[in-house]
Amino acid sequence: MPAAHLPKVDEEEAGTADADETARELEEEEEDAETASSASGEGLTDDDTDASQPTGTGKKKRKKKKKKANGEASGEASRVDAEVRKQQQERVSNALADVRANSSGSIWVDLSSAAVDAKTVKKLCAHLAANTEILSLNLAGNCLDDESGESLARALAQGAAPNLIDLDLRDNPLSPAAEASVRATLKERKILNVELGPLPPPVAAPPAEAGKEEAGKEGGASLSGSLRDNPYVRRFFQVDEDDQDEGQALESPTEQVVPEQLSAELWEQVNQALESPTRTTADLATPLTAIADQVRGEMDSCMLPMLADTELADLRPFTAAALRALPTLRRVLGLASAPRETTFSRTAALRTLGLHRAAALELLAQVLRAECGAVARTVVHAPGCPLALGLRLALAHEACSPAQGAVLRAARAALAPGTGAAGLWRQLVCGAAGEGGPVGEVPDEEAGPHGETDAREGDALEPVPPTAIAELCAKAADLAPGLRSPGVGWALALAGSLHAAMQPGYCGEEGRVEAWQEELREALAGQAAWVEFAAAEGPLADLLAQQQGDLAGPKPARMVLPEPGAEPSRVLSGQDLINMLRGLHGSPQLS
Repeated sequence: MPAAHLPKVDEEEAGTADADETARELEEEEEDAETASSASGEGLTDDDTDASQPTGTGKKKRKKKKKKANGEASGEASRVDAEVRKQQQERVSNALADVRANSSGSIWVDLSSAAVDAKTVKKLCAHLAANTEILSLNLAGNCLDDESGESLARALAQGAAPNLIDLDLRDNPLSPAAEASVRATLKERKILNVELGPLPPPVAAPPAEAGKEEAGKEGGASLSGSLRDNPYVRRFFQVDEDDQDEGQALESPTEQVVPEQLSAELWEQVNQALESPTRTTADLATPLTAIADQVRGEMDSCMLPMLADTELADLRPFTAAALRALPTLRRVLGLASAPRETTFSRTAALRTLGLHRAAALELLAQVLRAECGAVARTVVHAPGCPLALGLRLALAHEACSPAQGAVLRAARAALAPGTGAAGLWRQLVCGAAGEGGPVGEVPDEEAGPHGETDAREGDALEPVPPTAIAELCAKAADLAPGLRSPGVGWALALAGSLHAAMQPGYCGEEGRVEAWQEELREALAGQAAWVEFAAAEGPLADLLAQQQGDLAGPKPARMVLPEPGAEPSRVLSGQDLINMLRGLHGSPQLS
């Protein structure tokens, strides 16, 4: 029969026929296996068996079946590959859409093992140019070649994705030269952490955790491992505690340091820097700043001011160690920095206070926050009068606001009702402790690598501090606020504290004047410049009144409208104003 006249067979009938044929082949194979088994059981030889079996037909059937099985396996693998490719394409498509829309979904973009190629990278670079939300981009395990990696690096270096802090390009076919080029291109992005090279081998999960899902797979709730280790992420996000399972103990990366031990180590660093001939200001400032921070923390956790019966044994470790190290602190205050050019020096080098002395003054101010007699008496008997030297240094460096702020807080603590009786205020008024002795009884230090010497700039000031404060503020009384010296503000605040400490009722009981207040009055009354400055109608009262006023001057008074029938108002109406402006240009006026 011609092919054109052959009857059409339905697909169902064809499928049924294939199934019947497969069943027949299986039955024939089983019969062959039974025949072979029976032949071997009856003791037939290989020749007899070969002669009794239809060898040609069996080989063809087995070959046909093997070919069909291979085809089915190949088709199953093709279907799996197609599903994987489809999932990868959906991931890439969704990620590109989020990046392009600059949505919150583009904060953590994970395209690892997503078959990202050069074409996808080109689209990604175009979308990243206007994206400001993305923080992490994971492209590990893809097909990025050298050109794709370098083009992505150039786009990021030109300002794309300005908030990106983590970029993972590991396990990509990038050559060593391309990886070096990527790092060089992105070196100006200081907060961007770039990961290149191979991925680390997978770590087997513990048996107890094998059945748990990996943290962070649902909705990107957890950070990736590379992002968790980023120092800039750790600064703003608490990644360690959030990623721990409930009931799992937090493991400390380092052993807890005892406060006494840490304090001793920091002061040992200070002493080593003082003895080193190659010391720098940072060698002293760094440990002193750390100690001041620890003392601040101790004071913040205490009730201030401390009780009047507080003893040195009751103090926290860092505060107690700082009081014992007051002689060392005085040595640091005696080290002057070499003159250097600054932003305000123009062409001439200026004397600078130095970070080490600013840190020492801040530490002294933090210790005196206790405002108790035991701490104040310890500072009073310290060699070299550190508070007096700090005040003189602040007066000598009018533009050093950190030192001025620290000295002002320390001076107010010395004048506090709880510490006034200890006599620490004498270092503010007389420049020495009650027992006498000059401010600078300490041997000269050898010059450091940057010219630091024990110049004792504060000792060069002839007037005692109240007189110097009065002269500085009196000169500013006739000047507008913007034209005054930069040191007038803090000097006036200190003068106001000295003046308030002498007033009756300062220590609590109304109208009562303590013995130390009377002594303070007598000490200040012996300085003519201070008496004139602090008189009832003197410059101090005027300057303090200016501080109490409005920053922008008096407020304008509200305009009062005239009553009906009263005299015509001289206030111009809108039409009068327009006519006046038209008259200036010769234009016709409005009627």
